[in-house]
Amino acid sequence: MRRDGRFIERLGFYNPVGAEGQENLRIELDRIQYWVDNGAQVSPTVNRLVKEYRKQIEAAV
Repeated sequence: MRRDGRFIERLGFYNPVGAEGQENLRIELDRIQYWVDNGAQVSPTVNRLVKEYRKQIEAAV
């Protein structure tokens, strides 16, 4: 549930109970970087998920 009203922009999704072989995490890294550059602060959990997603992307390449 959103904390204070509607969200501004959807930057991805995370499904911690998704089945194996299913896409459980997708993050738009360029948009995350845009918001961080403009003063947004990511939580420790989001920071962990971003690092995890970057590892997945690097492994796929």
